[in-house]
Amino acid sequence: MLDRMIPPTEQEQLEFYHAIAQIIAPHPLTIRTADLGADKLPPYLNLEPEANPFLGCRGIRQSLAQPELFKTQLRAILRASSQFNLRLMLPMISCIPQIIEIISELSLQEVMAECRIKTPLIR
Repeated sequence: MLDRMIPPTEQEQLEFYHAIAQIIAPHPLTIRTADLGADKLPPYLNLEPEANPFLGCRGIRQSLAQPELFKTQLRAILRASSQFNLRLMLPMISCIPQIIEIISELSLQEVMAECRIKTPLIR
């Protein structure tokens, strides 16, 4: 889906998640939200190259910078979770304010969440 000129719709994502979840059911499906930026630059984002793209605006930072795309993906995941055992993985969480902002995006939704902080080591 990275070569598209327009982002995938909620329905397209939902159908994709359903198809995979059906294959592996009853085992859980972990869905990682889009880790866009760095080496994944879909045309529909119109992103400018960065000096250090692997530490720049990518992962959750990119998702929070593109709230409509992020909300669309979250809605598709949450809809799929009503029928299947899903887990949500959020890439490149690096600080508490990001977690707070994500929780506000997921407000009033029952989501089982596990947070594992893992970011590149800068030397």
